[in-house]
Amino acid sequence: MTDEPTQTPWALDDENRSYVVVPSQNGSGYTVTRYDLNGTFTAIVGRQHPGCKDDGTFETATTGTWSGVWTQQVTGARLTTTRTRRCRLIPPGTAS
Repeated sequence: MTDEPTQTPWALDDENRSYVVVPSQNGSGYTVTRYDLNGTFTAIVGRQHPGCKDDGTFETATTGTWSGVWTQQVTGARLTTTRTRRCRLIPPGTAS
């Protein structure tokens, strides 16, 4: 688990992730909602606390739980599904 994509992970995590994709009523794109449920983490000893600007590090393998949800509008894309029922959004002007 990291705060930013370029950071070193500070914890090992696990969650149940699912997506709901709903077409916009005006046909301009989609509303994508991601659900992260029943999340757990175990901090990696010696790694810096997430979001901290000091030198604080985890001295023990701290554990915890979490859940989260985010929603984002996607416009100008075409939704396709694969045989395994996974979805992907294809930006305009790219090959399918």
